[in-house]
Amino acid sequence: MKTAFALLACLVLAAPALAGPWVALEPVTLSASGAGASLPIGEKMGKIDNLRFQIDGATVQLNGLVLVPVKGDPIPLKIPVQLKSGESSGLINIPGPAVAIDKLNLDYRITDGRPAAITLRVKQD
Repeated sequence: MKTAFALLACLVLAAPALAGPWVALEPVTLSASGAGASLPIGEKMGKIDNLRFQIDGATVQLNGLVLVPVKGDPIPLKIPVQLKSGESSGLINIPGPAVAIDKLNLDYRITDGRPAAITLRVKQD
């Protein structure tokens, strides 16, 4: 009986981690002379509760993100972080319940003077 209860407890605690799959969107090129970009996500992706980035090609200073939901007010995320080519942002939790996102506005600065590619991965609810 204790074993069954322990197994059930483990499954309940692991459920959020097993929720939806991670989906990689098409890479977007960030201009070396730019300071902002808009990454389309779209309602067809469904509700999203986590995301992460991967940078390739240059070092990028990410100064801020604003999630623009399909419905509702924009959700600002402050993630000041510098990522070198090949590095990932790590897990970024979206505050509140999962939401369908129309686009993601990114405030950035490239320090290497050459373009970079950013790949967004989203975790569906």
